Amino acid sequence: MDRIDRLSVSEVTTLHSPFNSNVATYTAAGLGGIGVWESKLAGRDLHEVADALDAAGLRVTNLVPTGNSVFANALDPEPADPGERTDILLAKLPALAVLHPETVVVVTGNVPGHDSAELRRRCVTELRRVADRAGELGLTVALEPMHPSAGDDFSFVTSLAATADLVADIGHPTVGIFFDMWHAGQGPDAVDELRAVLDLIVGVHVADVVAPARSWADRKFPGEGTLPIEEFVGVLEAGGFRGSYDVEIFSDDGTFGRRFPDSLWELPDEDCVARATRLLRKLLGGMCSVTGTPPEGARRTEDLREEGRHHV
Repeated sequence: MDRIDRLSVSEVTTLHSPFNSNVATYTAAGLGGIGVWESKLAGRDLHEVADALDAAGLRVTNLVPTGNSVFANALDPEPADPGERTDILLAKLPALAVLHPETVVVVTGNVPGHDSAELRRRCVTELRRVADRAGELGLTVALEPMHPSAGDDFSFVTSLAATADLVADIGHPTVGIFFDMWHAGQGPDAVDELRAVLDLIVGVHVADVVAPARSWADRKFPGEGTLPIEEFVGVLEAGGFRGSYDVEIFSDDGTFGRRFPDSLWELPDEDCVARATRLLRKLLGGMCSVTGTPPEGARRTEDLREEGRHHV
C-alpha cells in the first residue's frame, strides 16, 4: 500500500485500542501520521514511544495532552483552578516535546455563567504562559474553537473569528488556530470564515456531519456527511497550509452517555482506519500532495516554531 504522508488518524478514532495497537493499524493502513492522545501513553517512557513511532515511520501530527484546557472541560474536570491546570501542563511539556508533534492542541474550557470578560483575561494570561514554554521547546500551540453545542462543556470560544481575536490578544508567535471541520465547519459561511483566518491555521481535524448531530460525539467519516470538505481543503492548500489532515472521529457507543446504533467505534479498527484512509485519498488526492515530503518552508507550523525560537 502506498504511504500517505500528509494523512493522519487521531487515536480517538480507535478509542478503545491501546497505543501499540493503533501504531500497528495506522502503519498497515499506509498513514504517515498519528494524532496522539496523552491518555493512551499513561505509564510509558516517552523516549521509547518516540523510538517506536520512528521505527514505524509515523510522525506525531496533533498531540492532545490530558488537561489541555485553561478552565475545566467535560473530559478533564479536575483540577478546577486554571493556574494549577496550567502548572500541570507546563510540567509535562518537556517530556511530551520528545514526540515532536506538529501541534499541541489546547482549548479554553469554560465556566458557564461566569463573567465572560474575566474568563477571557485569565485565559490570555494562562495561554501566554503555555506559549512561552512551548516556544522554548520548539512547539506550536494550536487553539481549537468548539461548536456552539459543545461550548458549555469545552470552550467559551465557538467560532474561528472569536478564536482569531483571542490569539491576537495572546500575541505570541507560537500560538495559532486549530481548524476542526466538525466544530468550525458547519455554518453556512464556513468556507469564507476559514478563508478569513487562513494565515493563522496550524492544524486540521477532519470529520463529517449529518445534521443535526445527535451530540458532540456524533461524527461521520469524510465524505459521508454534508460538510464541504473538498472546498475546505482547496482553501487550505491555496493558502499554503502544508500540515497534516488528521481524521478525528467521535461516535458514541455509550462511552459518553449515548449509544448510537450506527456507532463507528463498533467497527473493527482495521476496517475503520482503512475506510477513513480510502475516503481521504479520494477527497484529497487530486488537490494536495498526499505523498512525499511537504514543500520546504511551506508548513505554517514550522514557520511558527522558527518564529517562536527567535521570540524566546
